[in-house]
Amino acid sequence: MNENNENFPVPRVPEIEQAVLAAIIRSDGSWYELAVSEGVSAASFYEPFHRRVFEVVEAIQRAGGKADLITVCQSMPDDAVALAELDGSISTAVNFPHWLRQLREFEAVRMVRDEAFRVIDRAALLPRDGTPSGVIGGMSLAVDEARRILEHGHCRSLRRIGEDYAAAIVEGREALDAVPWFAAGTEGDFQVRHLPGRMYALCAKTGCGKTALAAGAVMHQLKKGLNVAYFCTETDSEGVLARITSQFCGVPHHIVGDKYPDAGRLRIFADAMRDLMERYDGRLFVRGAETGTGSADGIAAEAKRIRQQAGRLDVIVVDYLQDLRPPQFLIRQGKNEQMTYAVDRIHETLTDCRAAGIVLVQLNREGMKTAGLPGLQHIKDCSTIEQKSHAVLFIHRDESSGETLFYSRKARDQAPVSMKINWNGVGYDSQPRFSSEGL
Repeated sequence: MNENNENFPVPRVPEIEQAVLAAIIRSDGSWYELAVSEGVSAASFYEPFHRRVFEVVEAIQRAGGKADLITVCQSMPDDAVALAELDGSISTAVNFPHWLRQLREFEAVRMVRDEAFRVIDRAALLPRDGTPSGVIGGMSLAVDEARRILEHGHCRSLRRIGEDYAAAIVEGREALDAVPWFAAGTEGDFQVRHLPGRMYALCAKTGCGKTALAAGAVMHQLKKGLNVAYFCTETDSEGVLARITSQFCGVPHHIVGDKYPDAGRLRIFADAMRDLMERYDGRLFVRGAETGTGSADGIAAEAKRIRQQAGRLDVIVVDYLQDLRPPQFLIRQGKNEQMTYAVDRIHETLTDCRAAGIVLVQLNREGMKTAGLPGLQHIKDCSTIEQKSHAVLFIHRDESSGETLFYSRKARDQAPVSMKINWNGVGYDSQPRFSSEGL
C-alpha cells in the first residue's frame, strides 16, 4: 500500500494534535475525559510522538493519576524537552471542543483514504473468477465508521430516525420495554414506566434510602437481562457491589464491617456475591469513587467504553449528582452552572447510548427540614434537573406513621407516580398490584 502517494497526501493536522495534547496536560488531565467521550483515542493522532504522548496520558488517567507535565515527563524522560515545548504551545484552550472535532474529522478522512489504498492493492490481486465482496466490504465498513464520526453531535435526518426506530422494533419489542425498578406484578412495576434514553431523578432526604432503592432497581434490571453501569462518587466499588449483593440475598451490606458478624449470614452474603459476579459478569459495571470517573465527562467517556466492550448499555445509574466533579473550565463558576453542565452532559450520554438513566439527587436545606412532602423547589443547586428529567421521583418517610411514600412531582409521557413502598431490611419492595385475598 502506497502510504506516501504524492497525488494523495496523508490528511494530518499536527498543530491541532499538539493543541489537544497541550490542553489535556495543562488541565492536569481533566480534559482527557472530554476527549475520550468524543471518541478520541491514540489512533486519532497521526504523528508518532503525539500518539505516544496520548497513550501515556491514557495509562496515567486509567491508573487514577493526574496527567500533568511532571507525571508525563516521568513516563517519557527522553522526551522532556519536546514535552515542555508541547505544554507551552497554547495560551488558551477555549477552542478545545472545536479542536476535538477537527481531530476526529481528519481521523475519519485518513481511515477512508487508507482503506481505499487497501482496496486498490487487493483488487489487483483478485483472480478473474474471484469475488470482490470481501474487498469492497472493508471499504463499506470504513465509510460507515467515518460517517458515524462526522455525524456525531449532528441531527439525524427524519428518514434515519424512522429507519433506526423501525429496526429496533424488528429486532425485538424487548428493546422498547420499560426498564424495571420493582418486581414484576407489583404496583411499582406498573406505575414506573422508564423507557430507554430517558433520565429519571430520584430525590430524598439524607438517610431515606435513595441508594438502596437504586440498588434494588439494578437487581431487577439485571434479572431482566439488561446491561447496567453504576457510577458512585462517594463509595468505592466494593461498597457499591456490597449494596447490590444485599438486594439479592437479603443480608444487610454492613455485616461485612460488623465487629461480631453472624457467621452463617456472612457466608450467605459471600456466596451471593460470588454468584452475582459469575452470573452477571460482563453485564454489571461498577465504577466507584476510587476509579476517577466522578465527573460528567468521566461518566460519558466510561459509558462509551463500556458500550463498546459489552455491545450495548441499557441503564446508567449516577450516585449522586451534586458530588460530580466540575470540568476545569467551570471550576470558578457557581454550583448552579456546574450542575447545569453535569445534567446536560449526562442527558447527552443517555441519548447517545440510548440508555435509561437513574440520577440520585440531594435536597436543599429547606427540603431537609420540611415536615411535608418535598417538591421540585427543594432540589439542591440545580433547576436543570427538573427541566431535563422525564420524571422527578421522591422518597418520603412519614416519621409519625412509619409509612414511606414514593411519588413523582414531574412525570413526562407517563401517569403520575404515587404509592407506598415497604422497607424489607436491605431495600424497598412494592405492594402486589392485585391481591389474591378471598379467592
